[in-house]
Amino acid sequence: MPQPVMERAEPRSVGGIEVEVMQFDRPFEPTDELDPEYRDLVLRLLRVQADLESYLLFEDYLHPLLMTAPTPSEKMRYAQLYAEEFNHAYQFWKMLADLGVVLAKDDFAHRSSQYVFSDGYVIGTQDWTEVAVINTLTDRVGVYELAEWKTSSYGPMRRVAPQQVQDEKGHTALGYQNLKKICATSEGKERANALLVKWWPAALDMFGRSDSKRQWSYIKWGLRSETNGELRQRYIAETRPLLENIGLDVPDDSANRHFL
Repeated sequence: MPQPVMERAEPRSVGGIEVEVMQFDRPFEPTDELDPEYRDLVLRLLRVQADLESYLLFEDYLHPLLMTAPTPSEKMRYAQLYAEEFNHAYQFWKMLADLGVVLAKDDFAHRSSQYVFSDGYVIGTQDWTEVAVINTLTDRVGVYELAEWKTSSYGPMRRVAPQQVQDEKGHTALGYQNLKKICATSEGKERANALLVKWWPAALDMFGRSDSKRQWSYIKWGLRSETNGELRQRYIAETRPLLENIGLDVPDDSANRHFL
């Protein structure tokens, strides 16, 4: 198959900044000769997504979370989530392997502090309320980030995006359903509010820095269509009311943040 051909570069206003966005006659595939900058950007996107989920292939952190589910029906539904996340992990692993980057257990021995899910967040969580908060907030971030892949200029990303987005919508809906049930009691609401102090800023940080220079390269090459800040603001506008509707006190959006 011939190499993708750039058909045009369209100027577009993104986040109030004019960006030249390249348009190609077909998506890129791993067998194509990828421009070094483009290849690096694809690898970076894949590694960010794979940092947590590909860890499933080498260490089991979801099983302890599954065992915190209080009823057989909740265990069953969380087991379905477990299976879907494992499939995502394999898909990320496979996309990286197709580009010659084969992840192994040692790649996760000293995980980068730039990612929100470093040791001390998900790993070691033993509280069903925290599991519900994590699913409500972080899986919803996944919906926003993976939806960007639906129009990606990289074919493998484009192909996995629809199902992964659908899965993540189910995961965040399950988390919210569990959280709503928990918040029906004053004790549950108190615990959830305490957890929001940690997980609300962590979720907002997952979108990356608003002033990131690399985001413009993602947009230029057709790997993304919105900035980190735009995605984060849409997330806040949707998620804050959902939490407030079940009586939770959402922290200030700038509190305890690492990546503004």
